[in-house]
Amino acid sequence: IGAPGVDLPPDRPWPEDFDAALAQYEAEPPIRVSFEQGAAGAGDRACPDGDRSPDPCPPGYPYSVVSESYESWPPPGTTPWRLFLQPDGALDEAPPAVVDTSARGADTYRYDASSGGLGIGASRSLMSTNPGFTWAPNPEGTSLSFLSEPLEADTAMVGTASVDLWVRSTAPDVDLEVDLTEVRPDGRETYVQSGWLRA
Repeated sequence: IGAPGVDLPPDRPWPEDFDAALAQYEAEPPIRVSFEQGAAGAGDRACPDGDRSPDPCPPGYPYSVVSESYESWPPPGTTPWRLFLQPDGALDEAPPAVVDTSARGADTYRYDASSGGLGIGASRSLMSTNPGFTWAPNPEGTSLSFLSEPLEADTAMVGTASVDLWVRSTAPDVDLEVDLTEVRPDGRETYVQSGWLRA
């Protein structure tokens, strides 16, 4: 994985007999979700020095903090969460109250073709346990951002997400990228996921 000295967690024990191994596999819940992959590992996982003390492993190691198993998908109790882009950079569960033809019914930005050559990687390997990403905001006017109100409770998100956009461009070829982040109370952002579309 590009990180010398990292001990991978031991695999589950499997019977040597194929039929027994298949029966064990089929007896497990069909769905398993690992949460906080790459965050500080649990204390019972081997760190690079073999330490199994209660102290967690450093961030970046190939362990999840916790995992959950489910018999069906989506997991019981899961509810879809739909948010709408709002004027002035807001996100809300209610559809916007402005009409499409009004001045506030659409947002604009300037497509920066040179942004495709930019990166967030530092001088260290991107496959290291902590690459040290440098994630700077896009130049003013070359992107759009939307922010919801703070969540009222801890929220776990599982499954896929999508963004429905109605886009019109004066450029013949445009790359669209959507980044989902968590904005913490101190104003720092935590990356969640990205999606791309060449339009």
